[in-house]
Amino acid sequence: MLAALALAGCYSPRAPFGAPCDPARPACPTGQSCVFQANGTFCDVAPDAAASDAPVLIDASIDALPPPDALMSFTYAPSIVACIDPTAATPDPATCATAAGPNSVRVDAQDGSPLHPWDTFIAIDLDGAFAGMTVTAVHLRMTASTSTSSDSTNSGIVYHSTPFTLADLSVAEPAKASGTALALTQGAVAQLQTVDWPLPASLASPGGHVYLELETPSANAVMYWNLAGTTPPQLVVDAQ
Repeated sequence: MLAALALAGCYSPRAPFGAPCDPARPACPTGQSCVFQANGTFCDVAPDAAASDAPVLIDASIDALPPPDALMSFTYAPSIVACIDPTAATPDPATCATAAGPNSVRVDAQDGSPLHPWDTFIAIDLDGAFAGMTVTAVHLRMTASTSTSSDSTNSGIVYHSTPFTLADLSVAEPAKASGTALALTQGAVAQLQTVDWPLPASLASPGGHVYLELETPSANAVMYWNLAGTTPPQLVVDAQ
């Protein structure tokens, strides 16, 4: 009996609401359309009362999510960017800031008389945004300032430093975590040039901290923007 009613609904001149219908020969009542649904096509209320009896497609699909292995980049601003004279009995970041120029840090093998170097120290605090992902690359990114002294033959060499605070930099130079450089010089630097040093992926862990030292064997100093500069330093973490 039910089958007979279904057939009657499909092939009678006007099918009742909810009856199966044929998109090629729609025969639904006024105000209804032959609608494609998950289990077939049925007479249903048209989305627009003025619409014709043309079949209406219903999009029941879920918006596609990014592939689970998609590469994503996470950018972090350092909490500390300061330079000091590591040979001074009481290093002073303010003295180096004056030598570097407005909103800048200085990396130099020697300066003035008597000669001494300027080393830059950078601390970055990471959050858990990339937790559960695999870190594929880490980069330190710094931009040379507008100072006419920013041009240099050497971008500087990056070392892994032991942990430090800003107050520590006024007491003594933080020790290197390893005497082996994390990243060698990236070559010559021009005014306003951005320099990227590729660092080991193992440096970055969710919720961790990264401590770096930037120094150079060159007496041709380079000045980079500090946190107050036009283009502050960044640590970029790529993960998937």
